[in-house]
Amino acid sequence: MLTKKNISFYMVLLFGLHARSQTNISGTINTNTIWTKLNSPYIVTANTVLLPNVVLDIQPGVEVRFNSNVQLMIRGILTGKGNKNDSIKFVANNGVVQWNGVFVDNSSYNAKVSFKYFLGSNAYSLFKVASVGSNDTLMKFLNCSFNYNHSVFEEYDGVKTHMVYVDSCLFANTSYYCNIGASNNIIKNSKFTGNSYRALYNNTTQNTVIDNCEFTGFSDAALLVNGIITNSKFHNNYIAVATMSDNSPVITGNSFYDNNIGIHAWNYFGVNPSTQINYNEFCNNTYAIKKVYSVDTSVPNNCWCTTDNSQIDATIYDFFDAPSLGIVNYLPKSSGCPIPASVNEIDFSDRINVFPNPTKNGIYIGFKQLNFNDVDIELINPIGEFLTPNFSELVADDNLFLNMTSLASGIYYLQIAVGNKKIMKKVVKL
Repeated sequence: MLTKKNISFYMVLLFGLHARSQTNISGTINTNTIWTKLNSPYIVTANTVLLPNVVLDIQPGVEVRFNSNVQLMIRGILTGKGNKNDSIKFVANNGVVQWNGVFVDNSSYNAKVSFKYFLGSNAYSLFKVASVGSNDTLMKFLNCSFNYNHSVFEEYDGVKTHMVYVDSCLFANTSYYCNIGASNNIIKNSKFTGNSYRALYNNTTQNTVIDNCEFTGFSDAALLVNGIITNSKFHNNYIAVATMSDNSPVITGNSFYDNNIGIHAWNYFGVNPSTQINYNEFCNNTYAIKKVYSVDTSVPNNCWCTTDNSQIDATIYDFFDAPSLGIVNYLPKSSGCPIPASVNEIDFSDRINVFPNPTKNGIYIGFKQLNFNDVDIELINPIGEFLTPNFSELVADDNLFLNMTSLASGIYYLQIAVGNKKIMKKVVKL
């Protein structure tokens, strides 16, 4: 029979067992290691290094807590596949305001990071990268959340050929940049909200592909990038997209509303081709387009939520407001914005993913709920000739790699047959 005294004893015993279940981490990880939920939480008490060619695999439900001014350095491979009901967490230890983050040292090592269903919070630089460049995916994140970090990705890459792949993730309450000094980015189906400064910045030697994302609440420019921006929403930002000074990004099929400035059009070195900024929708922005520098900008075939030219003119700041600036040439559409996906490419399935696109070296072809052995893929060049695709072996996460290094720059098409259905994917080779 239990008494109050017995119950108190068992309570203390259970608490003691729970307290002893934590695992303290410091020093080096020099053999392939699995962190399990049974031994969670893992407390990183001092700087810890994952050595080259060593794999650290983190199981669903593991929580990793970091002491103040502590970082985890990755020179090997860090991977974690949580699930919808049991995510992996990297957080500050109890009472710690901010920890240093994960340092991915790819300067002399083949370091990689890959997470599914992951939460990272309260880090200064959640993932800080040093790299001399890699043709492989350096970091990949699916169904992840990044909350209350100073920055999420902070990268220093002298060659800038590696890639960060993000799909279906949430970036919330980031105080500085979500991604600064970035590599080539593929960012899809993700939301950036409650952030104070900028979402992404990269320079003109890099390429960013953003599709079906949402950006809101940035006090500077949500995006300051070179690349392709499609099918995304921008609202309640000071500047939604700044086009930088020496590139002409493709901005197509997006919605810009309730921003101070929709597009800050820099294009210092030349006129944007007329196909660059089109089929977007501009509504209720203080300025839909605001010029910087003296070069003209063409923005044909966009929708403005009005057909009254005087109202459209009021949202354009250019030569007619300040003679030192270039002219914004526009031709409004009354309907058809944002552009339907079928105008960009014929795509009847969301089960096949092609990235990075545009590419310099090659593309990964990802299969969702498909057996790749049942898929027939053909490559078509810019003049309609069928080529022999140079595929490598299937890589991690069911991705097939198509090597395009030897191909000339231009637009290619993948004809992908699944049963009696054919899917066409457009690929831009830089």
